Amino acid sequence: MKIKRIMYYSVPRSESGTCACCGKSIQNICSVETVEGEHFNFGTTCFDKLIKDKLQSFQRKEYNQAIKFLKGYCKQQKIWEDMTEEDYLNSEMYRTACICDGGAPWETKVDINSFEDYKNWMLNDFFPYRIEQEEKVIEKYSRIDF
Repeated sequence: MKIKRIMYYSVPRSESGTCACCGKSIQNICSVETVEGEHFNFGTTCFDKLIKDKLQSFQRKEYNQAIKFLKGYCKQQKIWEDMTEEDYLNSEMYRTACICDGGAPWETKVDINSFEDYKNWMLNDFFPYRIEQEEKVIEKYSRIDF
């Protein structure tokens, strides 16, 4: 099985899936698409074990970092889909952005004039770009054969 694409997501306990490796119920899911078009869902622990012996240590570090960032971007993208301006203004993300940018991000960027513009930029530009970049790193290892 050669990897084509990997996505991470979390689901509520009531919607948990089953790990293709061990058969246990999983909430944090590593979904793998193979070059043959097959789809497998693994728990993160089983997936880590599957790749551990296939890569050298420096490769594992780069691969794991890309997986970690991919997981984070997918998780944040999901949060942003339901984000309201009020949620954002009350969040740590807003407080951090104000410290870094000197105000709300849409108040400091010329082409972003409102929270909705900012949200659309995050969902349509930022997250897809970052996910694509991490997938390119992972793609270097697509010859990993399980």
